[in-house]
Amino acid sequence: MKASKPVDVTFWNTRNFIAGGITATVLLATFYMAYIAMQSGTKGDWSFVGQTLLPLWATWVGTVLAFYFTRENFEAASKSYQDVIQKMSETEKAMSIPVTDAMLPVEEIIFLDYKKEINNKISDILDYDHFISFNRYAVFNDDKTVKYMIDRAAFFYFQAQVGLKKVKLDNDLPNLTLADMETYADDKLKRQMRKGFGFVACNASLKDAKAAMDAIADCHNVFVTQNGLSTESVKGLITNNRFADFIKG
Repeated sequence: MKASKPVDVTFWNTRNFIAGGITATVLLATFYMAYIAMQSGTKGDWSFVGQTLLPLWATWVGTVLAFYFTRENFEAASKSYQDVIQKMSETEKAMSIPVTDAMLPVEEIIFLDYKKEINNKISDILDYDHFISFNRYAVFNDDKTVKYMIDRAAFFYFQAQVGLKKVKLDNDLPNLTLADMETYADDKLKRQMRKGFGFVACNASLKDAKAAMDAIADCHNVFVTQNGLSTESVKGLITNNRFADFIKG
């Protein structure tokens, strides 16, 4: 013989019992009054039903509905709030991570040597195998200080400017060099190359790195140096993608 399913006694707690009782009472009373009204036809004054009983019953039903729906909404809001708090806690925790733990060490940074590359063709630089998976080119001086940070799109932009004759120079498009870009790029592009990145000190946190990024328009890179100065050798790099990875955990 198959065992019967145990009754969920938690359903029949006091609050549910009272709510069920009120609902049943209202329904029975409504049917009863309707039955009496039909039996009596047009006789009798039933105005007290509309003036007294119906508002009372509506209040009871409203109380029951408010109890259930408010409880469900509160539970949903509470869970959502707890999720937000947990997410905020995780984010705050990640923001406190030292940049030295999150940065790409200078030994792993793939960069262009300024002296070696200054007279090389832009077309050749764009074809370097070791930069295929990167959209930004860090350009360092001999002492590992930052000279430029150049987006791949910036190279294309300069080539387009030359092709459209908006930049006048002797070199033709296929032979454009980094030196040409350094000299003849418009002011906006030069500013992006030279100032489109930030610096933080070795004792900074990811929160400080994010603040340094936000302080510069279209900034996606923050270099880590000993004291956060642009004249110091690079110790590491925090990119916007690397920052996002640490925040996501």
